[in-house]
Amino acid sequence: MSKDSKDPLAAFRKFGQSPFKQISTTATPDQMAGDPHHYSAYGLGERSQERLEIRSLLAPWHAPSYHYLLDIVFNGNFGTETILTFSFLVVKIEGKNLQAVNVAIREGVCTYIQDYDKREFTPPAEGEPVITKIEAVMRKEERI
Repeated sequence: MSKDSKDPLAAFRKFGQSPFKQISTTATPDQMAGDPHHYSAYGLGERSQERLEIRSLLAPWHAPSYHYLLDIVFNGNFGTETILTFSFLVVKIEGKNLQAVNVAIREGVCTYIQDYDKREFTPPAEGEPVITKIEAVMRKEERI
């Protein structure tokens, strides 16, 4: 569509808009969790979950079943890297303070994980888990 002055809806069309939500540059981490821009690296369920939702900001989301989770590799108390190995998918997670995320996934109560982008979310509080990168790679079938 062109930006024609005869177009009565031209003022409402969003040409060249970023895929990110526009949040205030003065957003602070002390905002309540009910804020739609509040960042949480992971969610917790009350009981063991069927699926883990993997939310990548600019990539397709995955929701594999915990039944296919074969292994969890993480760098101990450093809390900066985690690898989830499913029978058909490998998910590499990078960030900081990921210890609580790792525990939630190990116990099967983590409902989702999501990466952080300052253009999308308010900044997390100091010491909170932050996922800076999620990389999901489908495993290829091996032919014998």
